[in-house]
Amino acid sequence: MKQDTFLEAYNKDTHVIKISLLFILACLNLSLVFTDISFATETSDAGQHPVMTDTHPIRVDTPPIIESDLLTKNRSRIIHAAGDHNYPPYEFLDPNGQPTGFNVDIFRAVCEEMGMRYEINLGSWDIVRQKLENGEIDVITGMYYSPERDKKVDFSTPHIIVSHSLFVRKDSDISLLEDLSGKDVLVQKGDIMDDFLQSQARSLTITTVPDQIDALRLLSEGRHDCALLSKLQGLYLIHKYKLSGIKTVGTSVQQRDYCFAVSEGDQQLLTQLNEGLALLRTRGIYRQIHNKWFGIYEEDEAWEHFMQYLLWALTPLLLIFLGIFAWNRLLKYRIDLATKALSQSENRYREFIALAVDGIALGSPDGIIIEANQVLSEWLNIPHDQLIGRHISNMPWVSGTLEKIPLRFDLLNKGHAITRVRELERQDGSHLYIEMRSKRMPDGSYQSIFRDITDRIEADEEKEKLMSQLAQAQKMEAVGRLAGGIAHDFNNMLGVIIGYADMAMIGLEPGAPFHSEFEGILKAARRSSDLTRQLLAFARKQTIIPKVLDLNKSMENMLSILQKLMGEAIELAWVPSQKKLWPIKIDPSQLDQIFANLCVNARDATNGMGKITIETKNIKISQSYCNLHTEFKPGEYIQLAVSDNGCGMDKETQNHLFEPFFTTKGEGKGTGLGLATVYGIVKQNNGFINAYSEVGQGTTFRIYIPRTYETNIDMDIDEVETRSIISNQETILLIEDEPMLLDLTRLMLETIGYTVLSAATPEEGIKMVENHLEKIDLLITDVVMPKMNGRELVEKVLSIAPNIKYLFISGYTANVIAHHGILDKGLYFLQKPFSMDELSVKIRDVLDNRQGRSGVLASGHNEL
Repeated sequence: MKQDTFLEAYNKDTHVIKISLLFILACLNLSLVFTDISFATETSDAGQHPVMTDTHPIRVDTPPIIESDLLTKNRSRIIHAAGDHNYPPYEFLDPNGQPTGFNVDIFRAVCEEMGMRYEINLGSWDIVRQKLENGEIDVITGMYYSPERDKKVDFSTPHIIVSHSLFVRKDSDISLLEDLSGKDVLVQKGDIMDDFLQSQARSLTITTVPDQIDALRLLSEGRHDCALLSKLQGLYLIHKYKLSGIKTVGTSVQQRDYCFAVSEGDQQLLTQLNEGLALLRTRGIYRQIHNKWFGIYEEDEAWEHFMQYLLWALTPLLLIFLGIFAWNRLLKYRIDLATKALSQSENRYREFIALAVDGIALGSPDGIIIEANQVLSEWLNIPHDQLIGRHISNMPWVSGTLEKIPLRFDLLNKGHAITRVRELERQDGSHLYIEMRSKRMPDGSYQSIFRDITDRIEADEEKEKLMSQLAQAQKMEAVGRLAGGIAHDFNNMLGVIIGYADMAMIGLEPGAPFHSEFEGILKAARRSSDLTRQLLAFARKQTIIPKVLDLNKSMENMLSILQKLMGEAIELAWVPSQKKLWPIKIDPSQLDQIFANLCVNARDATNGMGKITIETKNIKISQSYCNLHTEFKPGEYIQLAVSDNGCGMDKETQNHLFEPFFTTKGEGKGTGLGLATVYGIVKQNNGFINAYSEVGQGTTFRIYIPRTYETNIDMDIDEVETRSIISNQETILLIEDEPMLLDLTRLMLETIGYTVLSAATPEEGIKMVENHLEKIDLLITDVVMPKMNGRELVEKVLSIAPNIKYLFISGYTANVIAHHGILDKGLYFLQKPFSMDELSVKIRDVLDNRQGRSGVLASGHNEL
């Protein structure tokens, strides 16, 4: 559209100059001889565009034809013309699919001058050319002449002379045709340059493409070395499709006559076309069509016209006056066009800014915002009129942003483009992360583009958080594996120490020699046992027996014990839920560990003098809350909160709060396993725990335990009777692979009064069952043994003697009889290390079935 407007204005002013000069010459009665004006094709190393000629010699001699005969034939015959559908600006299809271009306009004008009926169809060049050679069409509107082609078709007088040039990328080292050796050269398939390269004895690669624009695009993408194309057409396509990084080099490769081509021997049509071309040139129609399509590439043409007429003028002063007048008119028109183009450009710029998905702001040299798009205004929730006039430093940056990342006007003034990630605060308090790219414009203003990267930043933060959680989980898993690895053997050794010390003290009265020494041994061994249990609890590998409990009632039973544990200087506040609390399912001993560890931690935080508050309530966690707290899951929970008014914790301490062996207490005052144990217990029961604390403001731990829908709440019954450790003369089969523990446990059982059969391997134990089938009342077996574990042993024993009762003993079950640490229902288990009293009571529970368990081993649960 811009090209047509320019040419129209150009031609209009040119006619003004001509008419004025003719008027002057007529007034002076001057007689000038006007000759046809020829435009020679000029090229230079600077890449000037070719100037086309008006007159050309007629190549084909044709016999004269009587005009009346021609008119009669022209009215009856329809000339079928064709051309290349994609060879702009010579011939191509417009957006409506109609033929257009220089060749098409020239052919139509010739037909109208000669009174010929015609139809034009454009298509693929190879097909069009083949149709002409086969006689399926009458004429091609544009074809380059060559002797080889002249053997197959006849050519008219050339209607334009076309130069071909090398097109290369701006960083190419090709400058001459001689530089093509070893290069990959693009040409249009079937084009005259295709024929030319095929005839050259050069070591190069020829790549053919359907259209010239394909060649230019491939060259622009860097996929080939150069292209050999029509120079004028190449420049037209580069301008039209805004291709960058391409230039022409060297002199013209060849100047080719561009003619009408007719079927071989059709001299009548050839004569009509040549005569029509001559008439177009004589009447000035050819020049109008030529300027319409190529005038934009001949910017010096007006001056050449002016200089020619100036040489013929006899009245220099009048010519100068009229020249100035004409120039003013032309200049005014061009200014009007430029003003209109500028206005259109500004409107396009504003529409572009308005449609942008990024925020855009334009600042004055002083940094004052003079323009901003609606996107930026909406992002910040600031009206557009309030945004205009602000200094860029007064944007709602998050406090401290400009101090950390200052605005670098010094770098902008040096021509640098600066990209920074900054944080803005909206009026509603929410934060917006933006990537701000700024650059100084040629007029001194500053343009900044703001891209919303909040989602990306939040995703990175979430990724970092998840990676931290993964590292923490891996660390906990490693500790769990360590605990599980040492628990079995370590507890076996502790069992031996505790057992022998316990038995040694049976015959010692308080104050007797060595009584206090054995007491110290027992105390140290039991502390070591507690440490192992804490590690297993943290790693969620502690064997538990969950019960359905009312948390409020369990807490009320513990208050007096907790108060004694805290000391008189601690105020213990109990704030139970006013509504009926949902039941939970948890091992009561684990609940004791949670309360004890949290309260001891709170006591230490208050230095033994302060207030500890324990609260319970029902709570529902929604999906929206879980979206912001990835460690939570939606559902119904009982919340247990333990708060203190102690010293509080900083963020760094909170980041390591649940790590094993992490403690802020002095050396010898804590193992760092208290909160880690609580964490492991909560996770083992599918719950969550979080902590909120500020330095000097105290700490609150909130534990969320899932609600259970079982209704049979287990009531805690205080057993006041004294259990007898005396046996009823039953026979016990003991299987233990650790020799020292086997000897000790057998001695303990015999001391209690049982008849003991012992075996060091499961295989020996099975043989004893077969040999003493009716005598064995109870099987006591270790869980973790080589070749065959305790569960597999019991299953084989039950297949031989179904009525034998059994008791598992182990320092670590390794999920053989427990799943996620939860003991299979109906099983009896005694944790190593144990005392003789604990062993005695557990044996009576099994033999007397005091807990109401059947002792039947469920099958199919050997693994998690």
